[in-house]
Amino acid sequence: QFEALDRLFFRDGRPFNAGEMAWLDSQFPPTGQTLQGAVRAAVLVHLGADFEAFRKGQPCVSDGRGGLRSLKDDLGDPGSLGKLDLTGPFVLKDGQLMFPAPLDLVKTDAGQYELLCVDEANPIDCDLGRICLPRARSLGVKMQEGKYLTAAAMAGYLAGDVTGIRAPTSPNDTAATHW
Repeated sequence: QFEALDRLFFRDGRPFNAGEMAWLDSQFPPTGQTLQGAVRAAVLVHLGADFEAFRKGQPCVSDGRGGLRSLKDDLGDPGSLGKLDLTGPFVLKDGQLMFPAPLDLVKTDAGQYELLCVDEANPIDCDLGRICLPRARSLGVKMQEGKYLTAAAMAGYLAGDVTGIRAPTSPNDTAATHW
């Protein structure tokens, strides 16, 4: 579990040089590759490894007998993950596992949540052929992209029930299921 000591900012690998006009978007949650690198770095620091030797695939950490050993099999290299097997990342809020809100979950102007439905009665012709597209049941809905659901709310969503989904009413609202 990662806990920030300061603000975190994750982004893609595009260069960002002084004097250039560019906009960098935040990427949250960070990719698995980013967190894999953080875990690798923490293990290397903890073991007192030589980072440059590790980067070159050379022995980089004490073997306990006066020699050095490689960590390539354990921590991998730029081409492999080695034995380091991570799953995630997953977002936690106040100890609760959070899931990205599905793109067919929308919020109405009245503050209720509903699911987009496929309009089978009105197929349209497009470059994919004659298809049925999702459609909202009411006007003025907003997609919930970038929002998260608690595990209980996600279970309800998967069962087709979104009536229990509720946005927070304050920053400390522990009953909210949608963030």
